[in-house]
Amino acid sequence: MNDSAQAIIENIRVGAQYQEVDCDGYTPAEIANRIIQIALDDGKRLTPMQLIKLTYIAYTWYYAWKGRRLFDEKIEAWQHGPVIPSLYHEFKRFGSKEITEFAKELDENEKLSVPDIGDSEDDMKLLGMLHEVWQEYGHYSASKLRNLTHQKESPWSKAHIKGKNNYIRLEDMKVRALMKLREIKGKDAHESI
Repeated sequence: MNDSAQAIIENIRVGAQYQEVDCDGYTPAEIANRIIQIALDDGKRLTPMQLIKLTYIAYTWYYAWKGRRLFDEKIEAWQHGPVIPSLYHEFKRFGSKEITEFAKELDENEKLSVPDIGDSEDDMKLLGMLHEVWQEYGHYSASKLRNLTHQKESPWSKAHIKGKNNYIRLEDMKVRALMKLREIKGKDAHESI
């Protein structure tokens, strides 16, 4: 079997692992819109690259904290780092300029709406975690966030070395997030988000 075929098989295997882990049912657009709002509340606007990287970081922290996926979409290793494809396509029209509107989705009535997380106790805990992600990384430029995700042995680098657009392994994301959270919060970080 050649390297290309092995890479395809590995990507299928990693993609299947996503389905084996429970998902808490948020959408990438809900998370992205909340991050956009947190940035606006702080007097800042984000570029698409910043938003996608911050959403990726939130996903990894959530997975490390809860052991469940934040949203159902798989995260891919693209040239410029981890990408959530639906967010890329939603915001690519802004290029490297600041985002000036929220993501939209079709609601249950087939009308475009601006999705947001709810206000349950679990939603409020998630919101607190998103604020922590913002406090830690909100001041980073797009290029600094890109470089952060491109570090040697990062989940992105492990997936990208096997070929472009491969899925990033959940376990790699969890290990990296726990390392960062322990650096920030101490040894029981996964319990204290």
